[in-house]
Amino acid sequence: KGVYCFVVKPKFPNFFETRYLFYAGKTNRTLWIRYKEYLNDQEGKGKPRDKVFEMLNFYRNDIYFYFAEIANSNDVDACEEKILNTFVPHVNTDIPEAKIKPELKNIYEK
Repeated sequence: KGVYCFVVKPKFPNFFETRYLFYAGKTNRTLWIRYKEYLNDQEGKGKPRDKVFEMLNFYRNDIYFYFAEIANSNDVDACEEKILNTFVPHVNTDIPEAKIKPELKNIYEK
């Protein structure tokens, strides 16, 4: 069990290192099983999620998977919610409390 995120770290010559948190999630299964599901998403298998598919393929060479194992299920939920509300990742479609300006809502639509 735990939380995970996909971070894009593009490599630009002669430019400072930049990182963008694109997607965050949680799982009550093992993190390895959840990660393998994303590999299937990348190949176009599994449930169709256009934004996830695009993220995994467009940034194929620049995307990294980070995770943290968390034993308590309540802590998993709270941690994911905190990450989503703090960073408002572009690929996530459900941001619990963050206030998103109406003119930017189309970025987070499903």
